[in-house]
Amino acid sequence: MTTEEISKLAQTGSLPQESQLNCPERCLYFTLRNLYAEYKARKITAEQGEKGKKTALLQYQRDSADYTRYRNLIQHHARLWQHIELAASAYTKDPSIEHADAFLEAVYEVKRTIRG
Repeated sequence: MTTEEISKLAQTGSLPQESQLNCPERCLYFTLRNLYAEYKARKITAEQGEKGKKTALLQYQRDSADYTRYRNLIQHHARLWQHIELAASAYTKDPSIEHADAFLEAVYEVKRTIRG
């Protein structure tokens, strides 16, 4: 969902389904919804609201970058452990040099070099 779509939803007070928004998007939505509510209640001026919106959008960009980075890291570690478990299982069933090499490659992500 784009920031403009989130902003329009927040302005009208429409609550999107939780599954439609990731964590940074939900934070942006609730921040903007609160800003719009404060403006409508005349607790803040339009200028204060614009400043708050700019701040919220900058924070959203940072949060989105962090969210993407952490999500990629979690996926990398999940794949890493899956490879380790598969290699360990193969070695347990058939303790061969090939399976030991595959296990070491899964754990350290390097191939064994054979010295002649």
